[in-house]
Order: sequence, then structure tokens, then C-alpha cells
Amino acid sequence: LTIEQRARWKRIDRYLRHVLFVQIILLTILTLPQVIEKIYTTLTVNTKKSLLHITIDKFIYNFVLLLTYLASGMPFYIYTLSGGSMFRTTLKNLIRSIFKNN
Repeated sequence: LTIEQRARWKRIDRYLRHVLFVQIILLTILTLPQVIEKIYTTLTVNTKKSLLHITIDKFIYNFVLLLTYLASGMPFYIYTLSGGSMFRTTLKNLIRSIFKNN
């Protein structure tokens, strides 16, 4: 490998570490509420609750579930928004090759 190729690979590795770190942080932030909600639900399963309390619990559950769904779809947005031009260029080339073959 030449010096330029090594520098390019180092830059790509640094980029991928950055993207992976961002993804891990966001995944943790978006899925941690579901863990907390599940613990709460498990601990209060035998507790008598009013209709309002049940409604609030269901709302919180649905909101936390939405956050979990966001966590599932976020890698694409992380790569395209925080990933610099490398991922976007690769994505454009992939889309072009798909439409070129059809």
C-alpha cells in the first residue's frame, strides 16, 4: 500500500468509528426507556390501578415503543447525515446501478 492509500484507509476507519459511536449512543438513548418501562410494568403488575393510571401507562408504553422503532430505522439516517460524503456517494452509485440495470 502506498502512503496515500494508507491515509485513505485511516480516514475511512476513523469515519466508521465515529459513525459507530454515534449509532451506539443513539441506540442506547432510544432503547433505554423501553427497559425502564418494562421494569416498571413488571414491578407493578399486581398493583390495583385506576383507569387514568392505566391510560397513562399505555400512553407511555406506546411512546416508548415509538422510540424503539426510531432506533431500528436510525442507522440509515446516521450514515447519510453524519457520515460525510463516502456513504452518500456509495448510495448514489448503488441507486444508479439499480436503475441502469432495469
